[in-house]
Amino acid sequence: MDIHVHEAHLKSKYYNLQGVSHNHLSDHLSEVVENTLSDLEASKCITIEDDGDISPLNFSSIASYYYISYTTIERFSSSLTPKTKMKCLLEILASASEYEQLPIRPGEEDVTHRLINHQRFSLENPRCTYPHLKANALLQAHFSRQRVGRNPALDQHEVVLSAGRLLQAMVDVISCNGWLKLALIAMISQMMT
Repeated sequence: MDIHVHEAHLKSKYYNLQGVSHNHLSDHLSEVVENTLSDLEASKCITIEDDGDISPLNFSSIASYYYISYTTIERFSSSLTPKTKMKCLLEILASASEYEQLPIRPGEEDVTHRLINHQRFSLENPRCTYPHLKANALLQAHFSRQRVGRNPALDQHEVVLSAGRLLQAMVDVISCNGWLKLALIAMISQMMT
């Protein structure tokens, strides 16, 4: 937090601060904490009691245990249903926040497009500049043992490494809801090795 205070003091315009006094910084930090707590409560990771007590919920424990973003847990919990099919399960997995920084290099759109069109679960009108679609394509290529080329192979390695813990978290979210059939489908984690 000290680094954030120092950074906010130096870059007050970047953080949209009205000033750099102690009161301005205190107000800014209070707002950051309140917004973060509101986001965590909305994602069903914590509960905030009327007296201000904060209690963790199952989803926060899952996110913490697997070291994944609370936004990913929120996406999993809000997108999964007892009737989710394998194709949708894979799309939800690939939509994890952890894949947002997956690089899309110039010229890779064609490679991603070819990959996604030659998989079991192809997509109509794929946006090949979308990192989550690339993650989906690389995961499916891994499952089918398809070669992807040098640069995509490096990205695929990172995607597969993250997918293991993301799938385990997904199975835990599914288990919290008591959806046995979906839990069995989510056991695609066995294909990760």
